Amino acid sequence: MANPIRTIALIPAYNASRTISEIVGKIPRPPIGEIAVLDDGSSDDTAEIVQAQNGVILLRHPSNQGYGAAQKTLHQFARDQQINYSVILHSDGGHFPQEIPLLMQPLLAGEADVVIGSRVMGILQSVRPFLGSRFLGAVLWGPMPGYKFAANRILSRIQNSLFGTKFSEFHSGFRGMTAHSLTQIPFEQFGNWYLFDTEFLVASHRAGLRVLEVPVGTYYNPSAGSKVPSIRYGLAILRFSFHDWLRRHFHIGR
Repeated sequence: MANPIRTIALIPAYNASRTISEIVGKIPRPPIGEIAVLDDGSSDDTAEIVQAQNGVILLRHPSNQGYGAAQKTLHQFARDQQINYSVILHSDGGHFPQEIPLLMQPLLAGEADVVIGSRVMGILQSVRPFLGSRFLGAVLWGPMPGYKFAANRILSRIQNSLFGTKFSEFHSGFRGMTAHSLTQIPFEQFGNWYLFDTEFLVASHRAGLRVLEVPVGTYYNPSAGSKVPSIRYGLAILRFSFHDWLRRHFHIGR
């Protein structure tokens, strides 16, 4: 008899006591069979709230190690447990758990190895245009703050040019993966900070994996327990992207 297919939702959490219970409660089961939350050294009662949830696996870092480090632990857990399909999403409510099936469907159908939930695609498909431009409409009245949407598009265009890719965005933490993809991507070598999502996407592309983007919704939750420093993040993305381009083309930094 064949082993049953195992699916899991992976959630990195840091000081997410105000949102984690709602996020876990909205995860559709099926298609998700298991849920694992990584408490990354929270100073609030995130861990206690997760422990009170039925059927949720709690993993813990004794101290805060960073967004990327939390993902490493979760991906390693999924790989060690021989999970067939996993979906990772944020704990702050920035993603809609109800949309997990949108990411799972291409994986279960064998159409993709990695599926990215693209907020940019979702916004551009749904927003009302301004002066005939959906970009301007998104900046003016989209669900993502206008400056963040514009910065996302600009950074992603630069990254596509440097990496030779055609992704709508590099900055989504809503992602579905097959077990095979986690054996092909050296995620253990990535950094512990917010660059992890870009590193994962670039590595997926270079490993020859089938990466598919699907449009998803987004909103910004004022109760979120963590904030990404936008300017520092943008500069780090540019530094990483240009350094990678120089290393590959001129062998600088090897």
